[in-house]
Amino acid sequence: MTARDVLLVGSLPYENEEAAMRRALETFGSSLFSLPDGEIGTKDEIYQRGRRMGWVQTAIQLNADNDAFEIKKDIERDKATGLFKNYQDLFVLKPKYSPKELVPHLNFGYLEFFRNSYPTFKRLREEYKQPNMVFQVGIPTGLAIGFLSMKPPMALRYRSAFDQRLAYEANEIVKEAGDDVIIQIEIPIEMGLAQKLPGFVMPWPVGMVISLVKRINPNARLGIHMCLGDLHNKSLVKLDMEGLIVKFANQLLKKWPTTHTHLEYMHFPFAEGEVAPNKNPEFYAPLKNIQLPKGTRFIAGFVHEKLNLDEHATVLKAIETARGSQVGVACSCGLGRRTTEAADQLFELTKQVAVL
Repeated sequence: MTARDVLLVGSLPYENEEAAMRRALETFGSSLFSLPDGEIGTKDEIYQRGRRMGWVQTAIQLNADNDAFEIKKDIERDKATGLFKNYQDLFVLKPKYSPKELVPHLNFGYLEFFRNSYPTFKRLREEYKQPNMVFQVGIPTGLAIGFLSMKPPMALRYRSAFDQRLAYEANEIVKEAGDDVIIQIEIPIEMGLAQKLPGFVMPWPVGMVISLVKRINPNARLGIHMCLGDLHNKSLVKLDMEGLIVKFANQLLKKWPTTHTHLEYMHFPFAEGEVAPNKNPEFYAPLKNIQLPKGTRFIAGFVHEKLNLDEHATVLKAIETARGSQVGVACSCGLGRRTTEAADQLFELTKQVAVL
């Protein structure tokens, strides 16, 4: 049994991007096939831990600061982080342009974040002698930007415009880095819709993910993070193995465009924020039914501080028994909204789980 692949989902609670990447390289080394920059960003009076640590709030805040939008309702913030206080008291933004006219006014910042961090990544990769490691950039979907900052009808109307800008930024990144970068698409809103709506409607949110994928360069290396949400360590989506995880994954893979042949991994979360993964091996049996393409890594997001190492071993064995092969390991979501101490603990746990 060789050491398993490790995935860091994205955000990390360290001082800055270089510190985050160093911490990851020192802990995991060659177990990481890709490395995010930690998604920290500028620290200021509102975002004392960094403007990028709030996942889609990064893009939404840029819209709120953009003269192309009117703020109809400001957010209720968590004072310690500047993040949304909860999933209800969010921005309500109104664009001043039609969807087509709005696109030239949009900038979600992912291209600039990449340009700031990619040279540092390359320098650190050389310093730590990890020539096979590639850079990792996470992006939300247009639906997430819309649904968490607009009324639903308007969010649906502007989704395509947001997707267009997201794809532009992703494609510019790929143009500059080629196959040295993986674009990770993060889909909690689509997962949430799939759960709340009747089962026969699931192809609709799945199709919205696919519409973004189709806008991205077919040669791009892609990853999918089937996020459950973890604002303040609380999940947005309830974990349903058969009814959501397996069905959504298979529908997504069935619709996946044949032009896009570089799906590097799918990350499956098995913890609901602070709620630890299920320890019953039978819970993971349905995972055998996920039909991943050859060469696509199955990343199991189950590393959690409420499980001891023996319990991690039990869950890992159940997952690998269901899959019939070794899997990659990860936490269920990014760690940027956790404390540094919690991240350090989870890094060490992940390192140990990877070699069980």
